[in-house]
Amino acid sequence: MGLRRRGREEAVELFAQSVVLGLITGLVYSLTGAGLVSVYRTSRIINFAQGSIGTLGLYAAYPLTERGAPYWLVAIVAIGAAALAGLCVGWIVNLLASRRDELMGGLAAIALSLVIDSVLTLTMGGSARAFPSMGTHTLFRVASVNFTASDVGIAAAAIIAFGALGLLFSRTTTGLGMRAISENATAARIVGLRSGALRMGSWVICGILAGVGALFLAPMYSLTPTSIEGELVYGFAAVVIGGFDSIIGALVAGIGLGIVSNLIGVYVNLDLITTGLFAVMIPVLLLRPYGLFGRRPLERV
Repeated sequence: MGLRRRGREEAVELFAQSVVLGLITGLVYSLTGAGLVSVYRTSRIINFAQGSIGTLGLYAAYPLTERGAPYWLVAIVAIGAAALAGLCVGWIVNLLASRRDELMGGLAAIALSLVIDSVLTLTMGGSARAFPSMGTHTLFRVASVNFTASDVGIAAAAIIAFGALGLLFSRTTTGLGMRAISENATAARIVGLRSGALRMGSWVICGILAGVGALFLAPMYSLTPTSIEGELVYGFAAVVIGGFDSIIGALVAGIGLGIVSNLIGVYVNLDLITTGLFAVMIPVLLLRPYGLFGRRPLERV
């Protein structure tokens, strides 16, 4: 009886730890999804260069890690460089898609992502580099579940980011202007909104979120020119399921995907995680093509 009880307790602990780790990982996916939503809301363009933008930020900050700089300084430089990279990528993408050709914008983002990856490989090499984390030591334990400094950092970053985005898009003139130009750019210009500046602002937000997500992902996968690309896949899946115009959708779907993918990896097979991801996406696309929290597109006649 004692061994059986101990086995049940260990099974419960494993499940609880797996769910919590999945939730934490899902928050990173949600941050990526929120970056995609912020750009899509202003330009109707899917930023396929999100992962590469985050990677640029990491490589910009990497020399500081070699010199033993404190983590907070590394994080500031990585996020700042990613924000600048997001601004530059956004400027090029919007220049190429100046006639509001969303397809051209998406293709331009893919091309820029490939260019960034190639340049980083040529200049920095393709070998994996260890990137520091906020901390892997256990800070506290709740009901047999361990929480590290990195876990707490991810949760805090997500709370701050989603709180700020919610206030931005619902309570500020800038955020409302971003939403307005996505609905009708011509009308927005007529009433005096600076659509170009607002679009660039959304790309800066996207870069910041890409940098934050990359900071937490790099210690898991090591740093290479393409190691953060998986961030885009899961972030993209989160906005497909949650809705391309919904910040809340990105949060909920990202957490759900993180938990499901982690449980599949623990109880089924690591190689089936991506399969499980698409198994979740397909029913949503069939039943609600605009996402669980997305708005049905208006048809004007």
